[in-house]
Amino acid sequence: AYYGSLEPPRPAAAGLAKPAPPKPDPLQAGKAAAAACAGCHGEGGISKTPGMPSLVGLDPKYFAAAMQAYKSGERKNDMMKSLAAGVSDADSANMALYYALQKPARAQTPSAGDQAAGKKAAAACGACHGDQGVSGNPATPSLAGQDAQYQEAALQAYKQGARKSESMKAPVSSLDEKAIKNLSAFYAAQ
Repeated sequence: AYYGSLEPPRPAAAGLAKPAPPKPDPLQAGKAAAAACAGCHGEGGISKTPGMPSLVGLDPKYFAAAMQAYKSGERKNDMMKSLAAGVSDADSANMALYYALQKPARAQTPSAGDQAAGKKAAAACGACHGDQGVSGNPATPSLAGQDAQYQEAALQAYKQGARKSESMKAPVSSLDEKAIKNLSAFYAAQ
């Protein structure tokens, strides 16, 4: 009697699929995923920690390639390798979009070196990285506003071969420590 009193189940409409759940907004998803990065790379990707790169304004393709290079071990940094390993390609793409759309600003870190001397030395870098350090090529990072200590470490790594790039090999080979500091100070001030 009980079962007989219940409404019969409605037949499922043939050919009607359940509506797909709404896709999350990539920018909001990127902001959420990037929250874990703020401790080292700064709120919104602007570094406040000397030696730590700013991520703000990086081209999404460059950011994604850098994350992949950390995952594969091509870029040598144990902490970033382990952190990047846990980031999905979708989260990496969303983070790249989030950082690319943030307002560029200088890293809030000190720099040693002579900016005027760095400007002269930067003339050789302008063809790839732009006159003032703003690259027009997605595969080449912009250097403007980047933390000076991070830039120094990156240049030393290219010079010593720890970071591999055929396009950086020749330009860094002739740089001494003073020139590296000057270049880094110039770009950090842009």
